[in-house]
Amino acid sequence: MSNWQFAAPLFIRGPHSGASRFGDHVKSFVVALLLISASGCASDPQESFTPGTGASLSDATLYSMIQSDASWTFYKRSATPITRTSQPHPESRALVRYNSRAATQLDAAGKVRSGASFPDSSIIVKELLNGSTLVTYAVMVKMPGSASAGPGGWIWAEYGPTGSVKFPTASRGSACTSCHVAGTDYTRMNDSHP
Repeated sequence: MSNWQFAAPLFIRGPHSGASRFGDHVKSFVVALLLISASGCASDPQESFTPGTGASLSDATLYSMIQSDASWTFYKRSATPITRTSQPHPESRALVRYNSRAATQLDAAGKVRSGASFPDSSIIVKELLNGSTLVTYAVMVKMPGSASAGPGGWIWAEYGPTGSVKFPTASRGSACTSCHVAGTDYTRMNDSHP
């Protein structure tokens, strides 16, 4: 028997008693609280998102982009992988790098500036490692007009070390955005790795 079923008879004694009106108020309060709680969880930005109409970005092209840009800036200005425990990525270490466009939104310490808004063509690559072994590239590239872009104008993808597709650009970040929406312009490094 649930707590509500057990508690309800304690408040409802008759159609005209004060306890009955009190019970009705308690029920109304509980229902309102449940509705407020449920609406707080339904903040997935994918629900109200309309994709762009521009050209899609293929996984092969994006993988090539993250391999070819030589001017990366690392999170906290360090090329040493950081230990991580956050989910949903299960790997134990990460090395995060920003292309020159994305790096404009980093402060002097190499962290994402408060209130940052990444410019178009920003690329963020999270190299996820187990020990010293690269397991996954988790990638974000900002191209708001692209048909591949999800909420915030970001294109999301994950690749194996040799380019095998783990999460395609065509998914528009469907597995990413409900967590990333809480971050600064959909980035989570500052709150997950302060």
